Amino acid sequence: MTSTQIDQQLLQQFARLFCYPDAETEQQVTNCYELLAHQDPATAEQLRSFKVFVEESASARVEETFTATFELQPLCHPYVAWQLCGESQQRTLLLMKLNELYRQHDFPAGNDLPDHLSEILRFIGTCGDAQCHTELVVDAVIPTLNKMISNLEKEDHPYRSLLTALNNWLCIRYEDKGVLS
Repeated sequence: MTSTQIDQQLLQQFARLFCYPDAETEQQVTNCYELLAHQDPATAEQLRSFKVFVEESASARVEETFTATFELQPLCHPYVAWQLCGESQQRTLLLMKLNELYRQHDFPAGNDLPDHLSEILRFIGTCGDAQCHTELVVDAVIPTLNKMISNLEKEDHPYRSLLTALNNWLCIRYEDKGVLS
């Protein structure tokens, strides 16, 4: 498997972890952790506490934590345009632009708004246009993750480790490509 294919698989795995937990979540976090461990062991270690949380918690506890983190706390809503623009006309324009971008690349939209972190990660993981996904990651995803991480005050929050692992992995990937410095 090529590095690009591994990156695409990791993005798909991360995307699934930002969806409401289900019976597949434990396997998905294991898959993500194993792929990440081969590419970047230090970042995989950052994901470990989230992996342990999912493995050792009852599914109702994982669902409750997800809901409290991403659906009830406005500061951690997983909507990229909301994190960057708030409730404003700029957010509406960004949503329209994302829909247009998805259509241009024949990306099948999911059930969520186009700026949901899982939707954007799925898109980046399938988009063959390097400039397009680089711009999304550098200009939107990384700044959003930084905001979300800083808004989760507790260091030991399980989703903080997921957000941190994704953020660090993306920063490393795009530093390696010479985009971030």
